[in-house]
Amino acid sequence: MIALASARPADSAHHSFSLSQLRARATELFAVLAWAHVPAVAGIALFARTAWVGPTGILLCIAIAATVAAREMKDGPALRAIMALAVAAGPVMFGVAAWGSWSVDVSLYFFAIFAMLIGYADWRPIAMAVGVAAGYGVIASVSASDVLFPAEGMDRFVLQAIFLLAECYVLIAIANTLQTLFSGVDEFMDFTMKETSAALAGEIKEKSRLQEELARLKASAA
Repeated sequence: MIALASARPADSAHHSFSLSQLRARATELFAVLAWAHVPAVAGIALFARTAWVGPTGILLCIAIAATVAAREMKDGPALRAIMALAVAAGPVMFGVAAWGSWSVDVSLYFFAIFAMLIGYADWRPIAMAVGVAAGYGVIASVSASDVLFPAEGMDRFVLQAIFLLAECYVLIAIANTLQTLFSGVDEFMDFTMKETSAALAGEIKEKSRLQEELARLKASAA
């Protein structure tokens, strides 16, 4: 009973501060978010009076794939990459659905995606989402004009790229700090639990020795 009572607080603390638990919850959140993108893109397309079937169908397939990956795959770089691409597809399709005057506005959602991906405490998903945003920006620029970066458009692109890189740098620094912090907490909790277990094992062993000594003394007195 003493051993169980002593171990429960440590187990609870380890569960609450676990990096793997944080990433598991982030994966669940991103799976839900991928599904939320489906009706959102349909609504944006209807508002902008553009075709809604294509973007909605693409995000529906992505949401299904993200859900399957979240349920079947173990946490790791591959799963985090899949989930990052799944949620980053949202603002891409939003921009496609709102093609025209609203495409730039809905593309700002990329910045929210970058911030949410910090929940993985891993710089790689953030970098992948930034890559998707950069690729989308280039493709949109090519599609919107006959020249890759016209003089009046290049200034805007450079300014947006500076903002994007600035946020990316800060978020990656925070993600790396969180990963280091959680790894340190995990190591500390593992060390504490091992030391506690060793102390309890020693106490039980000593108690058994004393009981045996007491039994021996009683036998001798008899």
